[in-house]
Amino acid sequence: MSQGLGLVILTFTAKIAGFLRDLVLSYFYGASYIVDAYIIATTIPMVIFSFLGTGIETSLIPVFSKMKQEQQDIDKFTSNIINIFLSVCLIAILLILIFPEFIVRVFASGFNAETMLIAVSFTRFSILGIGFTTITYIFTSILHYENKFIAAALSVILMDIVVLLFVLLSSKFGIYLLPIGNVAAFAIQSVFLSFFVRKHKYYRIFSFKDKYFKELIRIIIPVIIGTSVNQLNLLIDQTLASSITVGGIAYLNYANKILSVVQGVFILSFISLLFPKMTEMYNNNLLKKLTDKLVQWIISLQFFLMPCTLIFCFYAKDIIRFLLQRGEFSLNDTSNTAQILFIYAVELPFYGLREILCRVYYTKKNTKLPMLNSIIGLLINILISVLLAIKYGLIGLAIGTAVSCIITSFFILYHFLNDFLPHQKLTFLIQIIKSSFIFGSVALTISYPVTKYMNINNENFFIIKVCIIFIIYIFVTIPYLLKHKILILKNKD
Repeated sequence: MSQGLGLVILTFTAKIAGFLRDLVLSYFYGASYIVDAYIIATTIPMVIFSFLGTGIETSLIPVFSKMKQEQQDIDKFTSNIINIFLSVCLIAILLILIFPEFIVRVFASGFNAETMLIAVSFTRFSILGIGFTTITYIFTSILHYENKFIAAALSVILMDIVVLLFVLLSSKFGIYLLPIGNVAAFAIQSVFLSFFVRKHKYYRIFSFKDKYFKELIRIIIPVIIGTSVNQLNLLIDQTLASSITVGGIAYLNYANKILSVVQGVFILSFISLLFPKMTEMYNNNLLKKLTDKLVQWIISLQFFLMPCTLIFCFYAKDIIRFLLQRGEFSLNDTSNTAQILFIYAVELPFYGLREILCRVYYTKKNTKLPMLNSIIGLLINILISVLLAIKYGLIGLAIGTAVSCIITSFFILYHFLNDFLPHQKLTFLIQIIKSSFIFGSVALTISYPVTKYMNINNENFFIIKVCIIFIIYIFVTIPYLLKHKILILKNKD
């Protein structure tokens, strides 16, 4: 439990460090064409290789678990995939360096000539970081498999600090330090993690015929397709935003980064802790225990997400004003970003449910259903975003993203109930819906009067109101958690 608390604290610290980077970026560059170009230049390698990285993180742990059961050499397997994936990275780097303008136009067709020129130049630097990113994903998977979560969380903080320093330096020594800083940060992160996996031996192996490599590819391909579909959602939003208004990509990015604090601290760090446990329970055929635990885990997650959702909805403009409105970031920028944040916040509880249930399917090596789920989400997002963007602009894009998330969460829940709980699905649903309703009602009941009657004209006063909401909410809901044995004070797993 202490490691879990440490991971939450470090993840929160990492998100704060990452947000400070965006805060400094907004201070010096606002929501300008430079920020649009920088975001696209950093998005391109993320879209191209983060889906591979996510596939690695998701698929490696089940393969490691199987190799351990069969008493196979994990180090040789790890060396082999490092060598193969780095070769793929090298080919991708060469292709993008040859055709950078074509790649940028795919990602942001609405850029004018000046923004396009900067984006192409930035991309030539940023693409060099994908090799380091791939190594980082592999090292992180090894550490998570060994239940060593702290080092991976520390590496993210280190990376964000390096990027932050380069953003500061770019304001004095030139904007091209922005993409250079990203590459330097990824390099430092991978070197940092290498110290924690140094006990593992490295072998000069390069084999596509390895049994476990084939197993990894079989699992990873649907994950890659599913994750790349999620990245395509981001690509579509950014492409449409680049055509709607200058700074449109920046508005989406700032709102998404603020929301990612909650996603990273309460959802992804929580799931990172649970995924090895899910895999172990499934491999040991403890399906009843797994489903019982899932109820507790989902309820625990909703306990934190419900008040966060309402706070982002009630105080979207206050949060943006407090965090970003300074320097080149104007009142109009605050208003535009707050509207997007409000809509994005609605999807938080559904996002948490979807992500945790997708991991359940990854434990049983069924990656096809999450892939299908992602494709459905992509089609819904495209349809709604294109239709609504014509009339509502950036708001339409945000609605498309939120509706897509909500529908895909129900889709994966429907299949989970049929596949894992065919005779108990009603009981499972009642527990989740009842708890979500209780947490949401309590949070709303507390938030409304606090919002209405504590309306002081001080842009920083919302922090006090948020603290009051959280404190009252926790004290009111803890008896419910204790009564249903959801609040576990000692980890017996």
